[in-house]
Amino acid sequence: MKKKSLISMLATLSLVGVIMVGATLAYLTDKTDDVVNTFTIGKVDINLTEPNWKPEDGLDVEPGAEIAKDPTVTNTGKNDAFVAVKVTGMDAMAVVGFEADVNEGWVLVDETGAVVEGWDGSLVDGIYAYAKNALAKDEASVPLFNEVRFTDNGVYNQNFTINEVPVDETDESAGTYFVIEGIDKTFETEEAAREYIAGLETLQETTSFDLVIKAFAIQTTGFEMVTENVYAWVAEFDFAE
Repeated sequence: MKKKSLISMLATLSLVGVIMVGATLAYLTDKTDDVVNTFTIGKVDINLTEPNWKPEDGLDVEPGAEIAKDPTVTNTGKNDAFVAVKVTGMDAMAVVGFEADVNEGWVLVDETGAVVEGWDGSLVDGIYAYAKNALAKDEASVPLFNEVRFTDNGVYNQNFTINEVPVDETDESAGTYFVIEGIDKTFETEEAAREYIAGLETLQETTSFDLVIKAFAIQTTGFEMVTENVYAWVAEFDFAE
């Protein structure tokens, strides 16, 4: 009787042991629903338009003409953007009498984004940063300029004369410089003045000029609008392209 009870008790303890061992493998678990964070890549995109420009107005231009031309940059992308514009061809046009005034909101800068000192606000070859603000989605800039005027400075019919001018009339040792009558420019040597005239004479035979304008844009994140008259984001553009 005692032997049977002992066997029953050992069997019971063995069963309990199995149950206890099994219980240690039954971990408490739980899980949450997925938290989905979606990231989309933004897009910087711009259009360069000239709402009032009519190509036919640029043909056979006569002195005194005022030609509507208003390059405007519009942000057509999803993200805010800083914009700049590169102009080429205006310097050659200016020599024969074309001129234009840059609108407020644009600043002439060099390729590092530093503001060009001494700029008088006239349109010249170079880089212009839009300094008014970053363009938001669907926002348009102020036009770079509104019109081009042909004032005719007489370069086509002018016979150029070089004059030597003393640097200091009271001091002969101060040396001289050279000027061309009718041209607001000075030259250190007569040879330099003659080379410039040669270029003007070539322009006298020119009847067609190309004014080229190209716009650039960059995201605003990571850049400031302006720091100490330097628009640093301009340096990120490849203006040679």
